[in-house]
Amino acid sequence: MFTESFILFIASFFAGLLGSMSGLGGGLIIVPLLLYGFDVPLLYAVGASLLSVIATSIATTATLLPRKLTHIHLGIFLETGSVLGAIFGATIAALVPTKAIALIFSFVLFYSAYQGFRGPPLPKVFKPGYKSPIDFSYVYEGQKMEVHHPFLGWFFMMMGGVLSGLLGIGSGVFNVVIFERLMGLPLIIATATSSSIIGMTAAASGWVYWEKGYMDPRLITAIIPAILLGSFAGAYLLKYVSKRFIRLLFSGFVLLMGFRMLWGALS
Repeated sequence: MFTESFILFIASFFAGLLGSMSGLGGGLIIVPLLLYGFDVPLLYAVGASLLSVIATSIATTATLLPRKLTHIHLGIFLETGSVLGAIFGATIAALVPTKAIALIFSFVLFYSAYQGFRGPPLPKVFKPGYKSPIDFSYVYEGQKMEVHHPFLGWFFMMMGGVLSGLLGIGSGVFNVVIFERLMGLPLIIATATSSSIIGMTAAASGWVYWEKGYMDPRLITAIIPAILLGSFAGAYLLKYVSKRFIRLLFSGFVLLMGFRMLWGALS
């Protein structure tokens, strides 16, 4: 038992390390790791992964918030949508066939690997003079910036929350694309704001899993400290290691697990 817990601790540490350094989040690999590496039932793996998302969010937000890169007002607004979606996704998780969840998860992994290989999307150029129906304007590098399409962004965040509650992921890879391509936020602002949102989203759906008894204390005590340590270590080492190399390494690993999840769903 001790040996298995120690191996899980080390694996979770590297999940947090690579997830933090790549910007894609360690929660993406916790579910396949538990499911196929430790034979943990799917719903228990999802429950543990949600707690790891909370830990990653705390570590990342604690690093970025003092640098004033997080758009707090926008994050609070979008959290209302993502939390609603997460609660719904967590509520229906027990009703969805396991193979269907694994199939959906495999496609999420493929998409995440694609985004990782592709690199950060180029920000969309918006016409000047745009005014948002809600004032979420902010100052970035001495320039006043507007947030575009906040209500459409809220809707997509709610859909991302459903995936988060159903699959146990932070959905940060979707959030950042929405923030950049739809809402016009710079990459660093998008990443910081997404990191603050995914923790609250995971906490909402994690409570549902806790109430339904899908949280195993043995998994939690091994995973959460390791994820926290790995995330803090990743944030520290990021300035010394090529971020592109880490993204490619992490994305390749995620791609392999995507094929493993797809095989498990179809076999």
